Parts: sequence; structure tokens; C-alpha cells
Amino acid sequence: MKNLAKITLAVISTLLLVSVVLIFVIAHFTVVFVLDTKINGRLFPSEIQVVPPALSQTLNVREWMLLTAKQRQILSQDNLVLKAYFIEASEPTNYTVILCHGYKNSALSMAEYAAVYHEAGWNVLVPDHRAHGYSQGRYITMGWKEHQDLILWVNSLIDQNPQEQILLHGLSMGAATVMMAAGSPKLPPNVVAAVEDCGYTSVTQELQDKVSRGLGLPAFPLVPVTSLLSRLQVGNFLGTVDCVKAVSRSTIPILFIHGENDSFVPFWMMEELYEAATCPKVKLAVPLAGHGQSQRVNPQLYWSTVEFFIMRFLPLDAPAQRKLVPEKRFDSK
Repeated sequence: MKNLAKITLAVISTLLLVSVVLIFVIAHFTVVFVLDTKINGRLFPSEIQVVPPALSQTLNVREWMLLTAKQRQILSQDNLVLKAYFIEASEPTNYTVILCHGYKNSALSMAEYAAVYHEAGWNVLVPDHRAHGYSQGRYITMGWKEHQDLILWVNSLIDQNPQEQILLHGLSMGAATVMMAAGSPKLPPNVVAAVEDCGYTSVTQELQDKVSRGLGLPAFPLVPVTSLLSRLQVGNFLGTVDCVKAVSRSTIPILFIHGENDSFVPFWMMEELYEAATCPKVKLAVPLAGHGQSQRVNPQLYWSTVEFFIMRFLPLDAPAQRKLVPEKRFDSK
């Protein structure tokens, strides 16, 4: 009996040890796969792009952006060179929209949004997030350091024009970045409103959803271990990106947009974010739209809601008053 007990204890101890090692291996793989841009992994798919109104008959919208935009750069708090595209309005204005792209995309993926805002009379700034596009960096922080970078971009605009009035508009991870900035005490008062499109409640909840619903694995203890390894390897716990907490602190108006068929960032996350926000707010649920597809599925509804939001909460002299709804579509190839 004693030998059997010893064997049983040894087997249990071995299984526990193997389980712990396996959890750490999976957690390490998750951090590397999701956050390290040297590894070709993805947490979300590429956002499906929208076809904007025609700017010309010969240039597609990305070519237009590349030919029209001026390059800008800033230095991040951790000494990374960050790049952006700046498109000046056709007529002088103090209003600028900053567009924030999604996970493992680039500034060019927001070209169609830039086209719509530019045609409505806005200056447009489109940064490449750290570790994306032409900006330096290796690790993605899913909205943590990105929102700090975003505030630096805001300050760079204000340094050039103290009268600047700024709208933030982000998609997916860019939406999380915008929400984190909206809730930051360091956000300058020149930022007057924000639009978040298909953002998640928190990185922790998003990863829990992916692990349990997507992979069929228990979220505990894998997610907490992954968060710990993220702190050690990347510099922040996953829980630092808490958009619910951020929007509850925001004082600027926020427009929440989400596709009802979003299977990557579940639709219920928008409802939780909207309920948590105590600032002036509007929400738009787009039927039949998946992740990042709201503009493609119903551009008239999308941009008319953005128009309504701007008219309701921005000063009367703001551009895009009833000018945002695309009247034409063309093939951007």
C-alpha cells in the first residue's frame, strides 16, 4: 500500500509539473505569437477595407494618400521613431482627425477613412502604430503604449497650432487605443470627441474569449500566466488595457460602433463599453457586419451616424456637417 501511495503521489506530482510547464510554454508562445512582430502571427484578421467615394478616375485611394500626404515623425517615450501621414485640408481649418489603424495593419489601411474626412474639409493625421508600418518597435501592446504615443501625436499638432480641435477615430486595436487615450488624465483639452469602431472591452477579456471560445481551453490559469509573461517580455500586464475603465473616466463624447455579426471582438463588448461610459455618448449597431466591416456593409448608415455625432457634440464651425456620407463608390483594388 505504501509503495502504491508513493507511486500515485509521484504520478500526480509529475502530471502537475508537466501541466505547469505546458501552461508556461503555451503562455510564452501566445505572447510571442500575438505581440512580437518578428513572428508572423495574428490575434485578429486584417480589417476588411471599405471602398470610399471617388477622388479621381485614375488613382485608387491608397495611391492618392501616398501622393497627397506629407510624412511626419515623433519620438516615443521609449525613444522609438514613430511615423505618420499628414494630409492638409483643401482650405485652412483648425480641425484635425487622427485615424488609428487596427492590429498588424498600417496607416495605409485607413486610407479610405482619410479620403472621406479629407473631402469633408478636415486635416487628417494617420500614424503607423509602434511596430507597424514605418514606425520603429518590435512589440505590440494592444493599446497601452499605443495610447501614450497617440497623446504625443496630439501634442505635436497642438505645438504647431494651439487652436487645434482634434477628433480621434480608431478601428479595432486602434479603437482600444482611442478609448484608452479618452480616459487618460494626460489627454489635452484640444481633443473634443472620439469614435471607436469594434474595440474590445479589455485585452484580458479578449484573450479569455479567444482561449475559451476559439481554442476550447480553460482561460485560467493560462490567461493570468500569459499576462505575467507579457509584463516580463513586453513591459505591461494585459490588464493595463482596460477600455471599460477608460471610457468610464472619459469626459469627451464617444461614438461606439460595432457590427452585430462580429465574431472576433464579440458584439456584447460594445454594450458593456457603452453602459460603462458616463460621458456624452452615441452607439451604432450595424446589422450583418462582421469585424471591421461596418463601413463596407452600410456606408450610408455609418457615415450619417458619424455626421450626426459631429453635429451634436462638436462646435458649429466644425467641418463635415452633413458632408461625410459617400455618394459614390469605386474599385480601390
